[in-house]
Amino acid sequence: ISVVNKVYKQYNFRPFTTVLDYGGGKYDKNKDYMKQYFVKVSVYDKYNRSEEENRLALSFAHYDYLVCSNVLNVIKEDEVIDEILKHMLSINADLYLFTVYEGDKSGKGKVTKKGYQRNQKLNFYYSLLEHYFSTVSNQKGILVCKK
Repeated sequence: ISVVNKVYKQYNFRPFTTVLDYGGGKYDKNKDYMKQYFVKVSVYDKYNRSEEENRLALSFAHYDYLVCSNVLNVIKEDEVIDEILKHMLSINADLYLFTVYEGDKSGKGKVTKKGYQRNQKLNFYYSLLEHYFSTVSNQKGILVCKK
């Protein structure tokens, strides 16, 4: 919830804002947390949600925000990240917000107790996102992108 809380505080989502939590996991903590602000959160997660839940999340014609928190940093293969970013571009949103966990910031990926961690600094992802989005900016640790 801390990442969603950070994004919420920074962007001050208004009531009835629509958010797609891309790679949001199997639990509804973020979705439930945002209900108090009357923010509609849908969750898409290829690996942790049912086909029906994912289909429903992707059926919205438009989202105000697509939030992708701590997903890119746990993927080892650049090709998989490329596929994810291409998929995100097929989703209509006004802004795409990315957060990443930088790990030890060494730039050397490794397996941890919780899975794989790229250990890349935020700027690494900035340069990666520039290939897919027309604008990318770092706003207080959140990478903000537009198509």
